[in-house]
Amino acid sequence: MTSARKSIINCYVKSNDVYSQQVRIVLAEKGVAFNIKVVDTDEKMEELKKINSYGELPTLVDRDLVLYNSKVILEYLDERFPHPPLLPVYPILRAKARLTMARIEQDWYSKLNGAENSKSSDVKESLIQELIQEINELSAVFEDSPYFLNKEFSLLDCYLVPMFFKLEALGVNLDKSFSKSIIDYLRKISERSSIKTTIQKLEAKEKDTL
Repeated sequence: MTSARKSIINCYVKSNDVYSQQVRIVLAEKGVAFNIKVVDTDEKMEELKKINSYGELPTLVDRDLVLYNSKVILEYLDERFPHPPLLPVYPILRAKARLTMARIEQDWYSKLNGAENSKSSDVKESLIQELIQEINELSAVFEDSPYFLNKEFSLLDCYLVPMFFKLEALGVNLDKSFSKSIIDYLRKISERSSIKTTIQKLEAKEKDTL
């Protein structure tokens, strides 16, 4: 085992947050030693601000390195722990994957965040229905590959899966809202150990660390 594998990473997260879920899934996929610290009190936020003055979640601490912004964290983890790789090897394919992640955030996460934060039930419902419709329009994509736009599990899946669990938390019945190919994808990917353990931890009343 390498020294990199022996180092323990600390990750400060927000419970039931899609960006925190992304990072937790990648950490589990990489099989590295890590502690999860759920920031759910003012005291824990003060602890975080001593490390990251912005108080942004998720925040990852790897020895003397402090990172925030989930995209930065995800790509760092994929480079720091290259096996299994979660981005393509070839530059053109890596660029396309990054562009797809940017579009997921811009087109889908924006609606998801808007629905979660809206004080109007009508606005919330409208945004959720728009999001469901846009995802369902890509149903064929889920039939073409075992994973999202890829033959292997990748960062695209790490972006996509938390979004569905957030929709479920917002009251969406996934089975009734999405096409068969999307539901089949979700059922298959939910059996992946990194997804299963992450979601189980989120569903539990976690207090400090994994």
